[in-house]
Amino acid sequence: MWNRGCFTKLDKLGNKLNRIVPYSSCMDVPTTVSGTYGLQVGPQRARLSVYCEQIAFGGGWVVFQHRFNGSVDFYRTWDEYREGFGSLDGEFWLGLDYLHRLTSARPHELIVEVRNFFGDYGYAHYDQFTIESESEQYSLQLGKYNGTAGDSMIAHTNMKFTTKDRDNDLNSFGNCAEYYQGAWWYDYCSHANLNGIYQNTTDSWNAMIWYFLKHDSRAMAYSRMMIRELK
Repeated sequence: MWNRGCFTKLDKLGNKLNRIVPYSSCMDVPTTVSGTYGLQVGPQRARLSVYCEQIAFGGGWVVFQHRFNGSVDFYRTWDEYREGFGSLDGEFWLGLDYLHRLTSARPHELIVEVRNFFGDYGYAHYDQFTIESESEQYSLQLGKYNGTAGDSMIAHTNMKFTTKDRDNDLNSFGNCAEYYQGAWWYDYCSHANLNGIYQNTTDSWNAMIWYFLKHDSRAMAYSRMMIRELK
């Protein structure tokens, strides 16, 4: 229901939709205050609540993955990754369906931020990011990399998404999502696995991994993935 131009119901992640008039993107939000805003997505103008990062990297970013304390279980099913889970004011995954809607409507770029338990921080920027439809298993398309975290996603370009109940990886010996206890665009299996188990370890491939940050399998304590439309 609408009330004076504002959302009054809860969105799919359980957040109150309480910002005035939905925008077409976070870049259209006329403030530098980061927070939850309403967007209208796709040709049907579906209403979606997102977290807009309005300061870092010039602002205008839709955050679609955020982890920092392990409070949310990311070892989930295909349907859950399609629809999204968690809370926008905590840890969450926005949803593959919404990523497809956003990135198929307009060209987008991607920023990935990671930090390990030793405090080492890096970011990876890709100048193009697209998620294909569910009929194409939400396959990943990436552009050129630059940044300080190392390109841990290069092997995952063109890969389909894999969960514990939907095996789309290239590993003929088993399901990478089961092996790593996460969900990702696995190939044979992964140099990046930011949806893996949240744990403080220096040698476990089923943790949150971004291999090329330090060229090893030490776990990440923080990750944030966000997209911005290209003008």
